[in-house]
Amino acid sequence: GGTKHLTKNLILSGVAVVAVCLVAFVLWSNFSQHNPITGLSKPKIAVLPFLNVTGDPDDAYLANGFTTEMIVAMARSEHLVVISRTASANVANEDVERIGEKLSAQYIIRGNIGKNDSNLRISAELTDTETGDIVWAKVYSQPLKTTEVFEASADIAEQISRAVTMPYGVVFTQEISRSAPAEFSSYQCILKAYDYERKRGAQYHSEVRECLEITVQREPELATAWALLSAAYLDEFRDGYNQLGAPLDRALMAALHAVDLTSEDDAQSQWALATVYYFQKEQVAFLESAQHVLKLAPNDADLIANIGFKQVISGSDWEGGVKLMDQAMKMSPAHPSTWYFPRALFEYRRNAYEDA
Repeated sequence: GGTKHLTKNLILSGVAVVAVCLVAFVLWSNFSQHNPITGLSKPKIAVLPFLNVTGDPDDAYLANGFTTEMIVAMARSEHLVVISRTASANVANEDVERIGEKLSAQYIIRGNIGKNDSNLRISAELTDTETGDIVWAKVYSQPLKTTEVFEASADIAEQISRAVTMPYGVVFTQEISRSAPAEFSSYQCILKAYDYERKRGAQYHSEVRECLEITVQREPELATAWALLSAAYLDEFRDGYNQLGAPLDRALMAALHAVDLTSEDDAQSQWALATVYYFQKEQVAFLESAQHVLKLAPNDADLIANIGFKQVISGSDWEGGVKLMDQAMKMSPAHPSTWYFPRALFEYRRNAYEDA
């Protein structure tokens, strides 16, 4: 009994810290990158043929099939351009720099595939063609039954694609490192805006807000930039960064403009609008917009986490919000540790102190 009492008191004394962290997370409320960044110069990637290392010529179909799975998985990303299989295969035996020159590709991905009676094993590596450096590599292994070989390979291809192409993944990190603040292109500005959503800070906010305002003047039809600008304006209100006056009004204007440009079919623009509604305390409008976002972007972990977090914080849907957070964490293994806070608060609320 004494132990339980002590545990409860410790958690009670710490719940204020949890609450502060919860509020901090809501305030930074990062935006997702599910939407196409149309009209911009995006990096190109070539998927070279994966090599069959099983020692059995009859397994050549595995390598061919997996190469196709990789191309299909990566082609779903809206943040880079995937070069055709034929073009990539034609230069597969040349050195990295030569491949980059011939295909105008910034990255190549290649690897090996093998299997035995019980496991499928695939290794993959991503190389920067400009430097020749391997910037990411990983080995994947999955238990295998004869009837599951294609399902297993497709699952690994999806895991690799997420690691490489998703927001805050390997390519994102590499492209951020290439950017020079004094010579922002529109694409680099958008990458910086995404990066800011996780790093925050008044100085970074000023830099990003300025480059986004320049970007929407230069490319007024770029909905992604308008949505991110809405977030930057919101941060004047929610974080007090570099205030210029009437931040909610300017955030709403930018979000509505992004939605108008995309005919309401763009998840990021809709999320920008939903977030403004949230901070305007328009709960019904927020929940309606959030549900629309989930339909538009069912595979975007950052968006799902943001919606789940706000549902918990607002108390509008505790269980639904926690389920969304759990879903997002499964989809994004490298998620921020702050994503655990809704579950901690949920368990505390129902007196499950040990779980909290």
